[in-house]
Parts: sequence; C-alpha cells; structure tokens
Amino acid sequence: MSAQFPPVIYAPEYTKIEVSGDMLCSYCFRSSSAQITLKRCSLCYRVSYCSSECQTKDWDHRHKRFCPRFQEVNKYDLEIVGESCMTLAELLKHQDERCKILKSTKQNQHEPCEECSRKIFKNEVVCEVCYKTPYQARPIKPFESCPKCQLARYCSDDCKSKLSTVHSQNACDMLALLHATERTEIDYFLNRKRKDGLKLPSPKKRAKYTPMASYTDWKHYNRELSREFKDIPDTSMMFYLARDIQAHSPQAAAGLMQLSTQSRSFCCTVIAGLEKTIPRILTYTSLEIHVVGASHLELGLRGMTEDILHHYPALKKLHIRFVGPEVFPADIASTHNRACMSCQAIGGSRICSSHPELYHDYMQKNSNHKPDLVVCLNSGHSDIGFFQSWMPTLAKILDSNVPAIFTEYSWEEADSETRRLRGMGARFVIELEENRWRGVIPIINRGIQMNHGGVLYSSQVWYAVNGR
Repeated sequence: MSAQFPPVIYAPEYTKIEVSGDMLCSYCFRSSSAQITLKRCSLCYRVSYCSSECQTKDWDHRHKRFCPRFQEVNKYDLEIVGESCMTLAELLKHQDERCKILKSTKQNQHEPCEECSRKIFKNEVVCEVCYKTPYQARPIKPFESCPKCQLARYCSDDCKSKLSTVHSQNACDMLALLHATERTEIDYFLNRKRKDGLKLPSPKKRAKYTPMASYTDWKHYNRELSREFKDIPDTSMMFYLARDIQAHSPQAAAGLMQLSTQSRSFCCTVIAGLEKTIPRILTYTSLEIHVVGASHLELGLRGMTEDILHHYPALKKLHIRFVGPEVFPADIASTHNRACMSCQAIGGSRICSSHPELYHDYMQKNSNHKPDLVVCLNSGHSDIGFFQSWMPTLAKILDSNVPAIFTEYSWEEADSETRRLRGMGARFVIELEENRWRGVIPIINRGIQMNHGGVLYSSQVWYAVNGR
C-alpha cells in the first residue's frame, strides 16, 4: 500500500474498528504497528491519529464538529451514568441519550447527523461483562481487548476473569472474521481508491445453466463459480488484492471472500426467487425486475446485477428499476446499456434506472411498466408505522398479480409481515423460510442482542407472494 495520504478520504461507516478510538488513525485509517504509534485526541479521547499531520487534516475535515459534542457525551457518562455497572437495558437507554447529545442541531451543519450518531453508539467500546464504557471514570482508561478477535473488551481484571462466561468461542470466531472484514474493506478502498466497495460480478455468461437449488450453500456456490471461470484473470482479483493488502490485514483473503459473497447476496436471492416463482424462467429472453423501497444499498449493487443476465442462457435483455423515495435520481429513465462487452456482442442489454418516488405512485403513472418480478429487500414494513405507509404499495403489488419476493433481517419481523399480508388476502408461493443466499457479514450491536438474542444478517429470511 502507498505510504502517501489517500487523495480521497475513506467514507466512514462507523464500524466497530472505526469507533473504537484505538485501532486505527481516524484520518488515514492506518493501523497501529511497530512503526506506527497512535495517539488519542487529548480533548475527547474518542479518536486517534498516527501523526500531527493527520490530526490537523482530520480537524478541518470532520473532527472539529464532533469533538465538542464528544466531550459533552463524556461529561454525561461521568456525571449522569457514573462509575457503576449497568444492565443491557440501561446501556441502551444511555446510548439513546448519547445519540441526542452528539447529533448536530445546527441548521446548516449536517454532521454529525442522527444516523451517524446512532451508528457510533451502536458500535462503541463497551465492557462485555459489566457494560461500562471507558468514559465513565477519570482519568479515561482504554479497555483491554480479547487477543484473538480484538473486538470484545473488558474494563478490569475482574471482568477479564469473567469474559469467557459471556464471550464464547463461536462469538470470538465471528468477531475475528468481522474484524478482518472491516479492516479489509478499508484497505481495499485505500488500495483501489474506490468508494463503491468490492464487487466482482461473473465475467461472462455461464457455460451451462445450473439451478440455484442445486448449490448447498455459499461455499459450494463460490467454489463452483471459481472452477468455471478459473482461466479468466478477473476471478483471481481477490487473490491479487489479498496479496496487496495482507501486510495490514493477515486475514485479508477471508475478509475479501466475505465482502465478495455479501455483494452477491442480492442477485443470488433474486435468481433463486425467479426459479421458485416463475416455472418457465429458462424460456425468458427479456426480464423486468422492480426493486421496491430501494435505497443507496441496492443501488450500490447495480454492477452485480450482471450475474442475473449471466445466469440464464436464453436471457438477452434485463431491465431493473430501482423505485423508492430514498433512491437518488442519478439514473432516472436511464437507457444506458450496462451489460458486459461479451453480452453486448450477442445483442444483450442490461438497463438500470432509478425512480425516486413511492411505488404505487410510480405504477399509477407507468402502468405499462409491468414487472416480471418485484423485490423488496429488508423492507421493514413489519413496523406498524411503516406498514401503514407501505399499505398502498403492498396493495398495488398484490393487485399486479406478479410474483413478489420479500426479505427481512429477522424471523420476528418477517412473521409479522406475513400475518398482515395474509390479512390482505395475499397468496403465498414461498412460505416464510431461511434464505440460503442471505448476507454473510453479521450485524452485531447491543440493541440486536437485547431484542433478538444474537446476530442478524441482511435478507436472513424470505417469503414470496403472487396476487391475492
């Protein structure tokens, strides 16, 4: 990796290693090492830097807006929370209060926004045993880390002795892989100067059709994909990347595989859904898919939709419409052919267009844009407030009499959704079940631990309906 400062600063997602305050430089994202000693901000103690140059640059870039509010949060921890241990419920209550203190209330100042604040406190350093934070005492003292995963923390020798009672081997292995994945994602950006993350669609149409149901799991799918395209250099990209960044992340290969598989989850879920809900899908030469309630997450995977075009031998034309109020209007009514050159050479096309409006409003004005499949990923319409706003869209989907796939993070959310859809007369063509092609990067925070007792994954469960 280059020793120079990155020309474009990494866009923070406020992951566990980013908000830890002691694992990497807050500006250039270099890790501490024998050559690099990180020093904390002496005012808020919540970020670290590898040099005074990085500290100055980050102050101008972002930290001058965060630091005064972080100091207020630290004051809250000391004076309101105090030095006592907490229950998980108390920790979550205090996290909400910290979020209110941190988020910006100035009219023309967008940072730190509420979303940033929420992510920071979901992932902040907390003792695994007693739920203290490092800021509940003076002087502020960093917590020690589990030597394997480095993400599980403890605040004292007493809590260290009890760590194994709350931090199992399975949890440690999961956190170790999560640590490698987060570090690798940062290193990938610093190495490639790409903000859109690691996305490696299949390089050309598959040599033969293989039903998704024939693959037992992600490991099987990735192995067969690698075998089929082993002679094409692009499929070795992960190994070249791992070689480039492994000095910063010894588990780079594992992290890259996680990131690559995560980016495939969307398309593999869609392909599996097509095969389960459209019996004649192999005869289709053109396909229109509507991704409803889309946001930047789905739009960021546009490049991976090439895998859908490549999966079916007869499929020549694919149009994916991303519809939802959170869609940014970069590709409104786009007719740009995004298909790979080998597909274009045989008359293939892949169009991705964006439509920033509610789906029922969009279809009211564009009734001729009837989809072959509707996809609603992690829609969240199980929440009663969201459900009411989703009602017109759900009614439009059911009245369209086309298959519609829904995914959710948890069984509880999906179960609530399916019960409400049954109340609307929905006809189920896939009953609620585990999605074999769910995301692989775990979503871990204290709120999930409180409400679900474990971890969640993107599109963890799914179901499908077709009319009423």
